[in-house]
Amino acid sequence: MSDNNSGRDAVVTTGGWFLFMILLAIPVVNIIVILVEAFGSGSNRNKQGYCRALLIWFLLYVIGCILVYALCWGVLKTAAENFDVNIGSDHNVTEFLNQLDKKDGKTIVIEGDNSKLKVRHEANREEQAE
Repeated sequence: MSDNNSGRDAVVTTGGWFLFMILLAIPVVNIIVILVEAFGSGSNRNKQGYCRALLIWFLLYVIGCILVYALCWGVLKTAAENFDVNIGSDHNVTEFLNQLDKKDGKTIVIEGDNSKLKVRHEANREEQAE
């Protein structure tokens, strides 16, 4: 074994790992350390393998986040497209509730004055008779 490879193959001590973990706890420095150790030619093989594994885990995490974001976006977009009632400043709550009443066939009971409305969703009278 040559002297050049002896540093790469040496076992990392507990103190060495401890200092390495402290470096990985420092923001921005950790990214630089991981990239240097993962792809540097003179890096210890133990640290090199560890840093490459960290990069793979990070890549899987990013892919997972993108998939979850896309799934949530798709679900919310579909829900928004299927919910065709838009409450804006030009619509009032009663109109919205009447449209909702027509959509699902249940009776909506509105009680109270304009400042405090209580809304109840009930089955239609035909359904109650059955």
